[in-house]
Amino acid sequence: MKSRVNIKKALIGILIVAFLAATGYFAGPNPTTRSRQNIRLAQETYTIQYITDGDSLRFSNGAEVRLVGIDAPDFNSDPENAKRARSFLVKMLKGKSVLVMPAAEPMDKYGRNLAYLYIESPKGKNLVNALVVRTGHAYAWHYKPNTEHSAEIMKAQIEAQRERRGIWGKIPRKSSEYFVQRNGRFSITHRPGCKKLGKKRNNTVRFKNRNEALNAFGGSPPCRHCLP
Repeated sequence: MKSRVNIKKALIGILIVAFLAATGYFAGPNPTTRSRQNIRLAQETYTIQYITDGDSLRFSNGAEVRLVGIDAPDFNSDPENAKRARSFLVKMLKGKSVLVMPAAEPMDKYGRNLAYLYIESPKGKNLVNALVVRTGHAYAWHYKPNTEHSAEIMKAQIEAQRERRGIWGKIPRKSSEYFVQRNGRFSITHRPGCKKLGKKRNNTVRFKNRNEALNAFGGSPPCRHCLP
């Protein structure tokens, strides 16, 4: 009787080990993912392989990149504008080579390179980060310490607002006021009563005008929860 029980336990153990092996339990971190996260870009030209969304992409060497100084609409909270932002980048950049300028803080916690990208034009080099904002496909975001081109990107946002391009063409439901909440590195614009705003207001500034709120402190993009 005991021998049958032992055999049964052994079979169960073998099945568990086989299942864990099949699901990659013993394999450790995915080597492809790890190598991508460890690819640190230098100041040179790279070829774009894939556009993830309106402010992030991947190069042909596998390196992931986040365009700094901007914040494109999110697919979960604003899918229509997010799709337009990605389409704009695909049309402008996919398969092309761009000059990479690493930001002051060159990588984020996800292993992505934080950078400014430049493309050639008949008039010289154009800053891609500013172009995305100027065409109304992303918001300016003053995110310390990567603020090297904040003035240029904010100028692009003011132009897009004035011409009502892209995200500035269809204004969301108007609010009586807007709150810009700051932390040590960046700020975000909220509607009154937003759950993400929090009860403590010592780091919050109130605005009556939406554009003024979004332009505050060099660029305070909208909260993805309340969409001001």
